[in-house]
Amino acid sequence: MIQHEIKSSYEELLHHGRGIAKMVSKNSEYGIYTGNEEFLCDIVKSLDGDPDIAYVFIFNETKRQLVHRIFKPSLQIPRSLLNRDAQLTEPIHEEFLNQKDGKRYVNLLAPVISYGLGDSPRIFPNKENVGQQKTVGYVQIGLTQERLTKRINRSLFSTLLFASFAVLLGVLLTLFITRRITLPIKRQKLAAQNISEGKFDHPIEIQTSDEIYDLTQSFNHMLENLKDYRAEVEKCNAELTSANRKLQREIAERKRAVSISDSSKIVQSLQQEIAERKRAEEALQESEREARRLAHEHAVVAEIGRIISSTLNIEEVYERFGEEVRKLIPFDRVAINIINPESRTLTIAYLAGVEIPDRRQGDAIPLADTATEEALRARSGLIISMEDEKEIAARFPGLLPIMRAGLRSSMMVPLISKDEVIGVLHLRSTKPDAYTERDLRLLERVGDQIAGAIANAQLYAECKRAENELQAYDNQLRSLSSQLVLAEERERRRIAMELHDHIGQALACCKIKLGDLRAQACSIEFLEPLNGIREIIEEALRLTRSLTFELSPPILYEVGFEAAVEWLGERVQGEHGIEFHLEYDKGPKPMDDETRITLFRAVRELLMNVTKHAHAKKVCLWIERDGNYIRVHVEDDGVGFDSSKMGSHLMRSKGFGLFSVRERLNHIGGHLKIESRPNSGTRVTMIAPLRI
Repeated sequence: MIQHEIKSSYEELLHHGRGIAKMVSKNSEYGIYTGNEEFLCDIVKSLDGDPDIAYVFIFNETKRQLVHRIFKPSLQIPRSLLNRDAQLTEPIHEEFLNQKDGKRYVNLLAPVISYGLGDSPRIFPNKENVGQQKTVGYVQIGLTQERLTKRINRSLFSTLLFASFAVLLGVLLTLFITRRITLPIKRQKLAAQNISEGKFDHPIEIQTSDEIYDLTQSFNHMLENLKDYRAEVEKCNAELTSANRKLQREIAERKRAVSISDSSKIVQSLQQEIAERKRAEEALQESEREARRLAHEHAVVAEIGRIISSTLNIEEVYERFGEEVRKLIPFDRVAINIINPESRTLTIAYLAGVEIPDRRQGDAIPLADTATEEALRARSGLIISMEDEKEIAARFPGLLPIMRAGLRSSMMVPLISKDEVIGVLHLRSTKPDAYTERDLRLLERVGDQIAGAIANAQLYAECKRAENELQAYDNQLRSLSSQLVLAEERERRRIAMELHDHIGQALACCKIKLGDLRAQACSIEFLEPLNGIREIIEEALRLTRSLTFELSPPILYEVGFEAAVEWLGERVQGEHGIEFHLEYDKGPKPMDDETRITLFRAVRELLMNVTKHAHAKKVCLWIERDGNYIRVHVEDDGVGFDSSKMGSHLMRSKGFGLFSVRERLNHIGGHLKIESRPNSGTRVTMIAPLRI
């Protein structure tokens, strides 16, 4: 692709050179016939300022030099084309290497052909422009393969600034949402650990009003229940201990008070007291069993809370959740269904246990005329005994496949988050009448916890999806910016060529024709307005060449990145008086157009910053190849700045902007490093990948 661009630029240069050669050949015919060297000098001077022209020579038909002008010093002018004996009808060219500056040039020779009669040139008005063509002279032009320009980047700056703002906003939004989700979950995890250690005096502070709020309320409610249960058990133990001690004291007193004759009564009384004591002990044991059962339930509920708070991966939560629920309530099949309000269906999000045909994880089930619909409508749990198939078929036909799979008991509770039903939790057993109201209340507590986890997982999934969409949008913006740069570069090159080849040539011809008119002027009154018009045309020519020069830098494509940077530094040195020093290795550095343009713009932006802000006297630049990368170092001896405030410094940067430089380098796989201290200058290192 680069070779194609170089070839295309080379052909455009030849086309431009042939056009100039033909124009000069056409306009110099009169001067060669008349020997008017001043007229010929005006023609040559009109090419001054064209960055493509290195030298111009005009010869007569005997190949004697009449006038010449060399725009590039230290050039060795070749004579090989001029020494050819063949008759020329069209311009010919050859390429040569100038030994003094090491640069390549194109030597172009064009004949000056007259179509007049005999020796009369065709420009005389009293002769007819017919007859045999005749070569009356030659024009030799040298073309340099350098064009210099300066790029303007306003639309790109706004595009990149918008993309950078979008990325920054996305990062801040992601950090905010992540902290909002994880901080309450960490607090709940700590509370769950305290519960597992038997510490019930550390409730969780409620600071939100979302799903985390519901889960936190469940935790605090569980803590209050555990504290009440523990206080009740301790109270029962204290009462039983006091009664036991009182009974022992009474037995001892009665032993001392009664005589041996009352021993039978004593034995009877003792038997009664022993029976009462046994009943008290059995009540105490039952209370202890109840307390252990409650402690076990709360420990499992706390473990479920810890599992939920430990991860946002809902699939992992489902698996461990099912294992913990089995410790509380035995089941042969568990399912968690998520409601799809738009389609009025249920999606089986989690499934374990007995398999049922056509009821697999991920399937969508119609909600109409099901037991689930009744539970959702009542917003309360439901226990169903599945023993009579006719009754089930009449009431809940959707339960028939479950019943035929051998399941006889079903219990379900709605999953409610932020006062909105989001799903249903099902437990099913092969045993008839396997579940009680107490199991239902316990399952509702567990359902409150998993509902909060599902809501959090859905929120997290939405955040991740939004983050991915933002990242994709950012990548699209970066790609669009890259395409915009290349498209803008191609358009500027096209406009520059149009200006140079058409408007510039037209103005040059106008100037030459005006010179002819001045030569024929018969009075001073007529010459003065002609001189004014000539000055206007010369200024238009100068502005056209300057604009052409500013629009597109062909030196960047035809000669290379180092040569373009050297020209840029010399221009800064000439315009601002800042000493410029450039060093680079001689190794090849293959780059695509995007990398070359990005680095050139970056160097130009850095040099502009040096001239505007650094107050530097000297700037040094090194270019080197490091493996498959190119390193560009720019260092100045200016005032520098505080590197700790680098972010705000980048955002305040004007023009292409250091911030935009960093973003563009990141997009092509490179990066930017800035080192600076107040009053100690600044060193900027840019690294970009090469095209290997």
